[in-house]
Amino acid sequence: MSVAVRFAKWSEFKRNLFVLLVFSVFVSVLLIPFAFFNLPGVPFGFLVGSLASVLAYISIVYGSKLLVNANGGAAGPLVAVLFNILRLVLYGGVLALSALCTFKWDNQWFNFWACFAGIVPMPIILSIMSLIKKRSVMPLAKPTEKKEETSEETKNG
Repeated sequence: MSVAVRFAKWSEFKRNLFVLLVFSVFVSVLLIPFAFFNLPGVPFGFLVGSLASVLAYISIVYGSKLLVNANGGAAGPLVAVLFNILRLVLYGGVLALSALCTFKWDNQWFNFWACFAGIVPMPIILSIMSLIKKRSVMPLAKPTEKKEETSEETKNG
């Protein structure tokens, strides 16, 4: 069985998670040359920001599953609010720590702008994955054939 067939059989959550992780690691590896120019915080900051983004995606998926499975109970909205607060704390904590390292402590090992750049691509990647899935589920419409007219006028004349 080829890798593409196995990938296609994965659930949407696993496919999205895999693509997000591969993108995070790939871009972080591409940013490694910045470490040779005395900026080691660029690849590390991007990796930490994108891993925070991956954790936020996981919390979105599990939070929405819990919300759907709550069956109208009071725990559903409470869990959704809790996951939203946790995502804000996660993003805020990562950005605050990277801002302190970059601007206050002048630490070269954790760059704020790279961390922010690691957070930004997640919604874009998920939108592209959703469009790809929608495109594969709904193929292009076939042109409809014109039906022959069956009115009396066409039969007689």
